[in-house]
Amino acid sequence: MADLILSTNKAYASADLIKVRQDDYGQTITALITDKTNSPIDLSKSDITFNIKDWNGEIISDSAIGDASGNVTYIINKNVALATGSAWFEIKNDNNRVATQTFWLQIEEAGVQEIQLADPLGGIK
Repeated sequence: MADLILSTNKAYASADLIKVRQDDYGQTITALITDKTNSPIDLSKSDITFNIKDWNGEIISDSAIGDASGNVTYIINKNVALATGSAWFEIKNDNNRVATQTFWLQIEEAGVQEIQLADPLGGIK
C-alpha cells in the first residue's frame, strides 16, 4: 500500500493521506516509526496497535507488528476498510505508552465489476 514515516514527536504536523478501497482488506500499511530525534525505534518487544477515529468519533483498534528497525506493518481488516478518519499507531513497551503523529486514512468505494456475457444464442435469429 503506502510507506509512511511517522514520528512520536507531536510537534510535527500530521503525515500523509493514505487512500484504500473498501475491498483492500488484507493489504498492508507500513510505516517507519521514529523517536523525537528522528531515530528509528526498536519495536521488536513492543505491543503495537493501529487506531482510527472514524467520522462518528468511534475508535477502531487492531494489532500491528513491529521489528527492531522501527518498521511496523498493519494488515487492514474489514472493519478498518469501512472507516475513513484520523489514524495513528500506539506503541506500548513495559509501562511506557506513546503514540505517533496522525495520518488521514481515506476509504473509497470498492470498484464495481461489470460482467458482459457472450451472446447466449450465438447470434441465432
